[in-house]
Formats: sequence, C-alpha cells, structure tokens
Amino acid sequence: MNYKKILLIFVTFVGFLVLDQWSKMWAERSLGTPEHPLFVRIDNEFHGRTVSEVLKQTYPDVVTAPNSDNLARTTLVLDTAVDLGANTPVYGDGAPPASGFYAFSRSEDLPPRRVFRSDQFLMERWIRAAIPNVDLPTIRQAVLQTLSDVTLATFLSSRIPYLNDESAIPIADSHTYIFQQTKQRPTPSTTLQAGDILLVTDRKIPVIDGFLQFSYAENPGAAWGFMASAPERFRHIFFICISLLATIALSGILFNLDKSQTLLLVAFSSILSGAIGNFIDRIRFHYVIDFIDMYIGDSHWPTYNVADIAISVGVVLLLGELLFKKDSALFGPPKSTQDEPSKRGT
Repeated sequence: MNYKKILLIFVTFVGFLVLDQWSKMWAERSLGTPEHPLFVRIDNEFHGRTVSEVLKQTYPDVVTAPNSDNLARTTLVLDTAVDLGANTPVYGDGAPPASGFYAFSRSEDLPPRRVFRSDQFLMERWIRAAIPNVDLPTIRQAVLQTLSDVTLATFLSSRIPYLNDESAIPIADSHTYIFQQTKQRPTPSTTLQAGDILLVTDRKIPVIDGFLQFSYAENPGAAWGFMASAPERFRHIFFICISLLATIALSGILFNLDKSQTLLLVAFSSILSGAIGNFIDRIRFHYVIDFIDMYIGDSHWPTYNVADIAISVGVVLLLGELLFKKDSALFGPPKSTQDEPSKRGT
C-alpha cells in the first residue's frame, strides 16, 4: 500500500474540505443580507433595552452611529403577535397583511429566509400587459381566485428550494413571521420587549478597505452565475450529475497517479475537494454559499468561497505542470517507456 500517496491525497483533500465547510458555516452565521438576515431573540437580559444598546452588545460593528438613519434601514423587528399556520391563506380573504414572510426554515439557531408575497402583483401585471382592455378589478378577482388555494405551507415549499410540502408544515406552523417593509422598521432608540426578534439585514466584514470584504451570497448556478436563471429542478439535477461525473473522473485519475507525481496529486486532490465542497451545498440547499467579495470601486469580482479557491489552486498547479515540466505524466508515458517494447523486439 502506498502510504505516502494516500497521506498526501488525504491531507490536501480533507484540509480544503474542512476549511470550506467551516468557513461557509461561519459566513452563514456571521454575515447578513435582507434575504438572509442575522437575528437577536430578545430575552429577559435584553428586555427594555433599545435597539442600539442590543446591537452594541451583539453586533457592535453594525452600530457605526447610534442615531443614524443607516441603523434604522438595516434593522427590523418581526411581528411575533400574528398567529400563522400551515393552512393560513397567503392571498385573498384571511391572508395576513404582509409584504412577505421570514421563515426559520432550517433551525431556530440559523438566520431566517425572506420570501416575498409577489405572485399576485406579477400575475396582475402580466395579464394587464397581455389583455390591456380588461379592467383592473376584474383582473384582480381572477388572480385571487387562482391563488385562493395557496397556503403558507405550499407557498414556503415553492419558494425555499430545500423544503417540500411535508417539511414546510412545521416551519409554517411555528417558525414563520410576517414582515411589512414600512411598518416594522425600528429607530435606534426603539425599546425592545422580551419575545421580540430583532433582525440585522446588512452586515459585511471589511478585510482590506476598498478591495476585499466578506459578504454573504447564495449562488444557484455555477461560476459567473452560469445557469442561475434556469428552472430550479433542472438546474439542481444538472449540477448534481455534473458533480458526480467530475468526482468519479478525478478519483480515477488520483488512483492511477504515482506517489512521485507530487504536484499532480496535490492538484487533483484540491480540485476534487473543491468540487465535493460545492456538491455538498447543492445537495443540502440547492445553492452554493459564497462570501469572499473582491472589488475596486463599484466593480466586483463574482463572490466565491474556499471550494472555489481549492479548484483554482488545482488548476494553477496543473498549468504549472504543463508549462514547466516537459516530462509530465499529463503528456503521456515517458518516451523511453513508449519505445521499450520495440527495442525488445529488435
């Protein structure tokens, strides 16, 4: 058994994979956007304290100026008094007055997901464009009739890719809250009560000013957003198949490499680790978590993650092997090996 080869593959593969998965978990819990906000559950410790006081203790970097308008724009207090359930209608009679919902769809300890209640507006606009002679009340009545059977559970399962009709029921019953964009914005001096849920809808972490920051993003496609707009089910199956094929191919290459081919072992182990790191995300969430944001001014490089770094390192090493090593195994067996049978024949 070739222990040197196995050790080199193991260290490279596991090192990148562990760092990738850990960094994504960190990003998920530490970075906030309107669709993926951070949150603070107000308990007895924070009862009666103001928004700025709570944030100074939990996310001090968010409070750049306690009385600034920016702080009010990046915080939200969820309405926990509205009673929702799996069978709550989303549109029409009995629907809660909401712009959308925040659902703690994976765990009460992880940030919620925002889903807008936009189907009615989009359908009305599409019908008015297609049939301009029909009056708006008639269109609205027809749309509401079409959407009358949409419950909160079915709505969440259609909007959150890793939920289905069954798994969405407990989320809708006890882990979903309404939000209204114009009515739930607190001021820095707003007093919070026990049971409130305070959201932080914008938190980035600067690393190098003007060049690098950590910023949460979800990529349902591939690099550069490739296929991000494709139908969700097709995209999910397509990327799973591609990832499986790449994993099989890379594993086969690694198995056939010799222990002396150190650079190639590290290169293919890195690429395999990155491919599996993103594959894990696609299986679990149907998207890949990115958080490394490089930019100059208003120009941003596509956000990426540690798995992408691992793949890039592997590709660079392969290019180095091709450019600077003339007897590389990538060009095929050495010439002496190729000629040996003919020499024996003579």
